[in-house]
Amino acid sequence: MENARPTAARYRMSCALLVLLCFTSFAGFAQRKSIKQYVHQVWTTENGLPQNSAISFAQTRDGYIWFATYEGLVRFDGVEFRVFDRTNTKELPSSWFVRIKEDSAGGLWARPAGYDPGVVRYHDGSFTLYDTSNGLPNNRVNSWENDKHGRMWLGTPGGLVEFNAGKFRTYTVRDGLPSDTVSALGLDSKGNLWISTRRGLARLAGGKIERMTGRNEFPDTTFLNVNGLSNCYEDHHGTLWMITPTHLLSYSDGVVTRYEKKAVLSNPNIQAIHEDAKGTLWIATAGGLNSFAGGRFTRYDISKDQEENNIFLIREDREGSLWLATRKGIARFADGSFEHYERKDGLTDNAVWDILIDREGSIWVGTDGGGLDRFRDEKFVTYSSRAGLSYDMVLAGFEDRARAIWIGTSFGGLNRLKDGVVTVFDNTQGPPFGNVRALGEDKEGTLWIGCDRGCFTLTNGMLRMRSHMIDGKPDLLPYAFLLTRSGEWLIAFQHKLLSHTGGKFTTVTSIGAEPLPRNYIRELFEDSRGTIWISTDDGL
Repeated sequence: MENARPTAARYRMSCALLVLLCFTSFAGFAQRKSIKQYVHQVWTTENGLPQNSAISFAQTRDGYIWFATYEGLVRFDGVEFRVFDRTNTKELPSSWFVRIKEDSAGGLWARPAGYDPGVVRYHDGSFTLYDTSNGLPNNRVNSWENDKHGRMWLGTPGGLVEFNAGKFRTYTVRDGLPSDTVSALGLDSKGNLWISTRRGLARLAGGKIERMTGRNEFPDTTFLNVNGLSNCYEDHHGTLWMITPTHLLSYSDGVVTRYEKKAVLSNPNIQAIHEDAKGTLWIATAGGLNSFAGGRFTRYDISKDQEENNIFLIREDREGSLWLATRKGIARFADGSFEHYERKDGLTDNAVWDILIDREGSIWVGTDGGGLDRFRDEKFVTYSSRAGLSYDMVLAGFEDRARAIWIGTSFGGLNRLKDGVVTVFDNTQGPPFGNVRALGEDKEGTLWIGCDRGCFTLTNGMLRMRSHMIDGKPDLLPYAFLLTRSGEWLIAFQHKLLSHTGGKFTTVTSIGAEPLPRNYIRELFEDSRGTIWISTDDGL
């Protein structure tokens, strides 16, 4: 297993001023920032990328952002890139990757380039190559889907493959498939797997494969991909949308409605489908953007430039804007208006591979040879001593349940920011805190303060000393707090981790036999599995 890095500690607030990042929702497009006003960052080989083409993106549940490139799989931790390729990872059959996807068990699947390279899975710090030697019926993986039960489904020329708990099972024509050549897969919210094969469409429901092609509602044999490797798109009503060479299909409660693409769309070549937060269905084609709402189709053109109207990917940000990848840069569509952004505007390359909107709202754009672009719509407000802060060196920050921001400073003590007003807790409110380096709130809503004088709590304006004193000085200094999902309150006193329950401290563990600067606990973090991670100056 690879060594984990204490990346959270790298984001410690040790700046000269407190800078608050405020994401603001705007009512209309006229109030939104232009893309040209976004904070624009670019990464290339000079910044750690192995190659200036980011083909596919994925943000995994641990927060890492992964990129598939021509020269390796790349993981970004917010500061640095780590590259996995043939030179440092023997399990990889190639350094050129074209698709990545996270499964529901936390594994990252990656498909190398080539006709029959197999498929790679990264899980718990290790890579495993799957091919015909260890479970696949064919080394070419055409499509994949993962369900909520932890199963990964793979479409291959040798049948439908189920991967579950490290084991493979293959379904073929003997199990009911129209053909062993599976070209695309789609999973609906009911757990049904839709299977496109060379000889028609099938559905796996309740462990049984049903042939759909040949029924009155499904006369077609060929079904095209939607949004990459999937053969269907499901809207919030549970309606499935599918594409054939001539028609766009909607399937709901056993009823199929067929729309002739030439009659209703700006171009019959459908490349992406997306339903926005308001329930409007958007269809990207090689000749423009189309919407479907209230039973009616509407066409939109970005411009008269055919390359700009050739849209192959749709992403929606938190404000409801649609970000579009075109054959000539990117575009944003909001409130009926387009804004286009290409190389002449600052994009590193007009040839775009993929767009990812991460959990922080940043827009990542992977280009073909130009590098990696990130756009962030940010508004910064700075609070310093000029605005009432007690000191400009900030050591800790915390937002309590009342949405007040508590700010620990060096020498200046404790501050509270609420509704734009800074309140300083100085000697008039109690003993001088000195350096306030840790802040947190327990399940009762009590504020805990870790400072040079020890550990304090603040409840309803009343300050109370919590750590023991020796000769007027605290025996251990508090550096970090953590309220676990179970409600346990943890406190890091230098090298010791303690639990506080019922007014009593109980030692959980110690890092080393005695307190030394290198084994002081600096950060505490609980992951999705309930594991507590401890960051020290000497490691994680």
